[in-house]
Amino acid sequence: MLEIKHDQKDQPYIEWEQAAGGGKRAWIQRKTDPSKDWAGAKDAQYLNVVRINELGGSPAGNATDFPIFSDLPDE
Repeated sequence: MLEIKHDQKDQPYIEWEQAAGGGKRAWIQRKTDPSKDWAGAKDAQYLNVVRINELGGSPAGNATDFPIFSDLPDE
């Protein structure tokens, strides 16, 4: 079972090991700048996914964002 954690911005996120020595982190982001809401997502929400070198570590690359169009809660 994945544990939902919260980052410094109080955004919920999850992490998982994808391969030995590397993993992924995913979180919901709300775009505050209307020009960054490129897909016109519901409430400007996007699912971000990024590579991490170790669980609990910092992001190790550029996040890919996926627009969210549902009413489901972030968690």
